[in-house]
Amino acid sequence: MVSLCRVMLCFLVLTLYACGTKNKENMIFVMQSDDFHKSCNTLDQEISDIQNNEIQSLEHQKKAKVVRNTTLFYIAIPTAFLSLLFVDFTGNETQQITLYEERISHLKQISNISGCQVS
Repeated sequence: MVSLCRVMLCFLVLTLYACGTKNKENMIFVMQSDDFHKSCNTLDQEISDIQNNEIQSLEHQKKAKVVRNTTLFYIAIPTAFLSLLFVDFTGNETQQITLYEERISHLKQISNISGCQVS
């Protein structure tokens, strides 16, 4: 009886751990209050930083998650469902990439309104 309670307690703890969010990153706002006050160089630099740093980093995280989840899935086949408790089904990277792309579009619109040349 005590052994069964311990197994159920371990299962409950693992379930609660798996349900928790792993990435509590701050989401980017597409429109920010100081966008219309930025210079052409600042707008161009922010667009470049988002394209070259943020999106590439998130793409790498997304690919790593696919590899990890696939590995865990194949491990889960012989070990039943235990490994599936650790599979990360959140789509944080995809959502952040979409928001960054919308931010780039927004900044380009501001650049056009301001008469800037955006690359």
